[in-house]
Amino acid sequence: MTLDRLRAGAHGMVTRLNLDADTTHRVMAFGLIPGQVFHLTRRAAFGGPLLLEVGTTRFLLRGKLARQIEVTSIA
Repeated sequence: MTLDRLRAGAHGMVTRLNLDADTTHRVMAFGLIPGQVFHLTRRAAFGGPLLLEVGTTRFLLRGKLARQIEVTSIA
């Protein structure tokens, strides 16, 4: 499943980043790396940005990028 399909409030784990090298480095700088657990705290309407928490870091991620990040949902 891709990150853009998770619901707000869900926890997940990154399984794969399907991004170009520059974007991969930027996303990984926020801590979003394969094997990392995160919390999707909010979703903007109409495919807008997602608010993610990775550890103590919070950041917005565009919906376009979220569609390229594979994750598994954690109950």
